[in-house]
Amino acid sequence: MIAARYARPVAALIAVALIPTVLHTYVRARSVDGRRADRLPSQLSGLYGASTVRGGRWALEALDADQAIERQYGSELTLFVARSYDLKRLYHHPELTVAYGRGFAAHTIVEFDQHAGIPVHVLTGPGRTAAYVVQAGDGFVGDPFVYELRSALPAMFRARRQATLFFVYGRYERSPIPLDSPTMGLLLSAVESWQSQPLDHSASRTND
Repeated sequence: MIAARYARPVAALIAVALIPTVLHTYVRARSVDGRRADRLPSQLSGLYGASTVRGGRWALEALDADQAIERQYGSELTLFVARSYDLKRLYHHPELTVAYGRGFAAHTIVEFDQHAGIPVHVLTGPGRTAAYVVQAGDGFVGDPFVYELRSALPAMFRARRQATLFFVYGRYERSPIPLDSPTMGLLLSAVESWQSQPLDHSASRTND
């Protein structure tokens, strides 16, 4: 039995605990911002891109993505972009899925003054380089552990938001990778083009 004087505080705690349960388990509320990967221009950073043979459909299941594209830019670079509500699928070693079979030995994070607030993950291996950016909500993911700690509490009380992975690979770049490298130019051009797309929250909450 609960003493009467504790009834209201306990009821309030239960009510608060029920909010994320109902929101994410029963309602399954999801936020939609209206941005689309297939609206990225075919020309980025002075290069023309065309869909690869495998395209992006494979990622719908592999990354639990609801949209994805893969394009070849020039003769050496491939741009892959995917959106998913499962953030961990995008930031936890995406190279194992996107660039399967290409080994990378080192992982560093760089941030350029001209693109402050956008941490770029750089992967290097024997004769190969890849770079990727993960956007989540209004920001970007640098250290996934720190990001999860900061976002865990707010995420409990709001609709799930899509995260977006931008991944470029296929060309060797010297280390440390410079801002004017082809890989970085294509990657950051894709991110900038993405951010320039207008937001549309008209269907921001949906039920599955």
